[in-house]
Amino acid sequence: MDKIEVFKKLIRSHQKAGIPAKTTYNTLKFNDLKVSVTIRDITNERARAKFEELEGDTSITAFFKDLDRKFNNQSGGDVF
Repeated sequence: MDKIEVFKKLIRSHQKAGIPAKTTYNTLKFNDLKVSVTIRDITNERARAKFEELEGDTSITAFFKDLDRKFNNQSGGDVF
């Protein structure tokens, strides 16, 4: 696995665990002082991962699609 894939895997695993970008940055710098990574690089990768997770939709579009699925696939009687 090359360095880019290792970087992506680390960023995504930290994101899933709820670890802030600053802590991820500090971890990378602590392990290798020669790493040329900025917090913006980490933030961008986290955004890419989120976009892929949402299957190409923006956050708000994914939210509305999820609401639509919940209300249109509702079983049983009327709520009101």
